[in-house]
Amino acid sequence: MILPYLRGIQSFFYAPVTWMIFLVNVLVMLIILKTGFISQNAINEIYSDPLFLQAQGEFYSQYILYNKKIYKNETLELVHKANVNNDNEKLQILGGLGVRDQAFLEQVNNFAFVGDTVLLNWWKNKLNEIQKLQDLHPSYTLGLNSKDISFSKWLTYQFVHSGLVHFFGNMLFLLIFGCMLEPVIGGVGLLISYLLSGMVAAGVFLFLSGVSSVPLIGASGAVSGIMALFCFMFWRRSVRYVYFLFIPRRGYAGYVYLPGWITMAIWVLSDLAGYIGTVDEFGGIAHTAHLGGEFSGVVVGLVLYCLRVILKKDQLPEEKIPPTFPIGTKIA
Repeated sequence: MILPYLRGIQSFFYAPVTWMIFLVNVLVMLIILKTGFISQNAINEIYSDPLFLQAQGEFYSQYILYNKKIYKNETLELVHKANVNNDNEKLQILGGLGVRDQAFLEQVNNFAFVGDTVLLNWWKNKLNEIQKLQDLHPSYTLGLNSKDISFSKWLTYQFVHSGLVHFFGNMLFLLIFGCMLEPVIGGVGLLISYLLSGMVAAGVFLFLSGVSSVPLIGASGAVSGIMALFCFMFWRRSVRYVYFLFIPRRGYAGYVYLPGWITMAIWVLSDLAGYIGTVDEFGGIAHTAHLGGEFSGVVVGLVLYCLRVILKKDQLPEEKIPPTFPIGTKIA
């Protein structure tokens, strides 16, 4: 495994705005943790019922076949296998996919489903229970979803996370890259870059992936923008990474130095592969949001570089110059 280390995580006094963004994320996480946990457990309990997923898969397959022009071949093939072989396991998979399909969920009460009336009514009641739980769930009340794409949600979604792993992953990269960038572009510049990247990430996600019933949450898009901005500014400079191979022997862990452009290429290609190789209905990670954030970071980097050249402010205070130097920096 290889992870960016740069100069590690710096103190609050070194990068106060980065730490303030982190603390806001922590505060939001603490406030919503209990409510989100209770709501999510109740939702998971319904989804863990094989009969519910099987019923939803059966009715969802009817909807797909009626609207087959809007679905990809992989989804149609799954429906075919489930129906021809009467495969309950594949019906349950379809039932899980139906959760993401907002058009399907909106037509539940209007579509002419065929089948057991008792089962149909039971399934609809369970869906109503889920929707009531979602109205209380922080991911839906603060996240960007099909029920509400108002401007405020484009900001609040950036501070909501689905769990501790999601939270710690994003915050680790925020602190590492934010602490490196803030002395270079300033606290205000970092804050603008963070929020702008998150908003562009949401826009690209909605444009390429469409509005989903599953909310878009997390700082991934904003952090991707910060990371991309760093890679642009340190395009040809060596960046320190730490690597370890899970083998307790000398030489299987240490530091390696890679130029910023290689790092950027790896991240962008990884997200492109994830986006291209994932069917919309099967998607879990918002690769398009990552790509949007990365695009925003590059644009911000271009703007900063042009301003530095136009205003002839190409030299940073010596105490603010990191060990690796951004494009346009001259050292006296």
